Amino acid sequence: LQALQDYCLFAGENAINILDEKIVRLHEAYIDIANNNLENKKCSMKEIIQEIITRHVQGINFIEWGSGKQLDDKMQQNGFQIHILFDHEKGFIFGGNEFNCGTWMDKMGESVNASIFGKPSTPRDGAAIEIIGLIKSTIRWLKQLNAIGKFEYNGVWLNSKNQLNEKNFLTFEKWNQILEENFEKYFWIPLDINEDKNYIIDSKQVKQRGIYKDCLNSQRIGSDYQLRPNICIAMSVAPELFDREHAKIALNIISNKLVGPIGMRTLDPEDPLYRPYYTGQDSFDPTIAKGANYHQGPEWVWIFGYFIQASINFDSSESKRKKLLILLEKHRRLLENSSWQGLPELTNKNGEFCSASCLTQSWSNAAILTSIYELNKYSRTLR
Repeated sequence: LQALQDYCLFAGENAINILDEKIVRLHEAYIDIANNNLENKKCSMKEIIQEIITRHVQGINFIEWGSGKQLDDKMQQNGFQIHILFDHEKGFIFGGNEFNCGTWMDKMGESVNASIFGKPSTPRDGAAIEIIGLIKSTIRWLKQLNAIGKFEYNGVWLNSKNQLNEKNFLTFEKWNQILEENFEKYFWIPLDINEDKNYIIDSKQVKQRGIYKDCLNSQRIGSDYQLRPNICIAMSVAPELFDREHAKIALNIISNKLVGPIGMRTLDPEDPLYRPYYTGQDSFDPTIAKGANYHQGPEWVWIFGYFIQASINFDSSESKRKKLLILLEKHRRLLENSSWQGLPELTNKNGEFCSASCLTQSWSNAAILTSIYELNKYSRTLR
């Protein structure tokens, strides 16, 4: 939905018309394909958007179709259980479990020797910060579209069985407000421990202060409080969620601890699980065997673009823009010397070449290009 929003915002004044396009829902219609009976399976993009939002609010609970070794030969059976629920008091959507990988940090344990086969390295279950940011961005967008008559729905029913009681209806306006009221309270980790009483926080689990939690209510003790770069995604797409001074403090810490030469360290170097060299080779070490550390330190390039976007969202001065452009100079030189004319998936510690990395990856290139676009946009505004 974020990609769809971006298309509508950047592809010209008529791009919004894509929301009225009729498409065929093949997963429901394939039985009728032989009879060419597809017309009754068509619906607009608007209807699909509304259904996605409604399904998440009302809860999703099922076992993946075709679950088992034929679908994923490493996943334990519990990992195929999809359970997503909505907390209407907080506005957050929770999902996942310790047996599956619910976000982009999706490394599933493969090593029998290290006894991690079928155990995700980073399940990040609960409410992942970037997911909350993307939800906020989507609800804000739908609220705006409804206000100008481009989206006929103004909210969602919390329960499909009771659509007569207005208390069972959540407007996008209200949902947007609930998210803004609760985000800082549940995700901010204050610099001063004496301020913890103002937030929902387990002081004993705090590893780094002055940042935002990576997840909320994950099952692995302490993982909520790990410093990871996912904060930058939420800051990029939904900056209005953040207290501006808190965001600047967090970005300064991220800049000092997670920013590498061309990628972002996927875990705080001071974390005991930090392993910055990715090889994919097997061993008896459960922290690295068969690439278990894929998102436990290696420096991913795509999310560097979101760090740039997050930074400019909270400081759009010309001096800040110049500093960020200097950071991107290394990406330019890498592109000029790349036989693939692209940016890699990831690097090892401090930008060291990683032989197990894909040498060029589309989201690395796309995220850096987007960050350059954003920097140039702010430059035109400043002039």
